[in-house]
Amino acid sequence: IHRNAPERLRELYFRMRLPLDATFVSVAGFLFGSAHFLIGLLYDQRYQSAGGMLQILSFSLLVTRYTLAHSAYLAIGKPEYLTGIHVVNVVSISLLLPISFFVWGMTGALVAIALHMAATLPLIFRFNARLGLNSLRFELMILTAWPLGWAGGTLFSIVGGR
Repeated sequence: IHRNAPERLRELYFRMRLPLDATFVSVAGFLFGSAHFLIGLLYDQRYQSAGGMLQILSFSLLVTRYTLAHSAYLAIGKPEYLTGIHVVNVVSISLLLPISFFVWGMTGALVAIALHMAATLPLIFRFNARLGLNSLRFELMILTAWPLGWAGGTLFSIVGGR
């Protein structure tokens, strides 16, 4: 697309992002809403604390959805964008994980693991702005999938718990 019809890049990018983002965001909500039930269903009482861990880790899906941009950068011949993103990613996990664990224990470490990639978002939004691939309307619209997923996960837990 970039080579033959570059004006269609934005359209194709968001057409690809819509189902991926909707899935990632709604599954994040579903896992948050059903985490304790799912862990109880899959494991015995010794692992019950994993429900809270799964809830925290579910937030990683909210950030992971932006990795489609990585493919777009490669497709348009901007691999240097990925270098910056990967450097920020490595630095953020290298700093956040030990500090968060030291200050807040296991919960802090889980939050650092789940959200360390959020440090790359300013770069991704900056690069996307250069390429005309940002849309505040899309970002806000897709976030409505989280409460829908959460409601589905909560309902699944209630119905499954009977």
